[in-house]
Amino acid sequence: MSYSFLIVEDELLTARFIKETLEDEDYEVIGCAKSAAEARGILEHTYPDFILLDINIYGIEDGLQFAQSILDKNIAIIFISAYSDKTTLYEAINSFPYGFLVKPFTENDLLAVILVAISRRMMDYNKESVTSAQIQCHIKEGIVIYQNKKIELGKKELLCLNFFIKNAEKIVSYDELRKHIWQKQHVNDSTVRELINRLRNKIPNIYIKNVYGKGYSFSLSTV
Repeated sequence: MSYSFLIVEDELLTARFIKETLEDEDYEVIGCAKSAAEARGILEHTYPDFILLDINIYGIEDGLQFAQSILDKNIAIIFISAYSDKTTLYEAINSFPYGFLVKPFTENDLLAVILVAISRRMMDYNKESVTSAQIQCHIKEGIVIYQNKKIELGKKELLCLNFFIKNAEKIVSYDELRKHIWQKQHVNDSTVRELINRLRNKIPNIYIKNVYGKGYSFSLSTV
């Protein structure tokens, strides 16, 4: 499986070194940003697996603040910093990072942190199980248990249902669904609607409501 990375680093030589190292290992680099604002602009159009994020980046928003602001996107973050004091580490922990890389670092240091982060990401994904009153999504097994019955779903159907359960009682937009399920692929609204309809057909009485002009809402109380 190929993993994608966004590099947020305002030191051009360091950013280039990271980019070249990743690409030499056949990882995809979707972009390099010098600031939180620039990184946020990139995230509007694509969805990386990991963000390599320098804590002391250019701009009014540092790496720690940026990481906190995107926690809901569920993107794995690897912090980079020239500082490894207790205060910096404790502040970084609040964003639940998948790794911490101290400058200056070598190619082997970088790859070691990335491999550990990938291993943890795979474990988190495979073990994930989301449950509500009468419905359970088991990511690894690729199945749903609904009213004590096993229902097999496709990968995208399972990702969609899992996302709805995590965002129960909220309005989920078309763009949010596209980013979570199709990531970098371009799909239109009709493709999203077809996926929702397949879920409704496979799981009787599931309550996914159309919210005109906004997207969908999923309610646990009526499942």
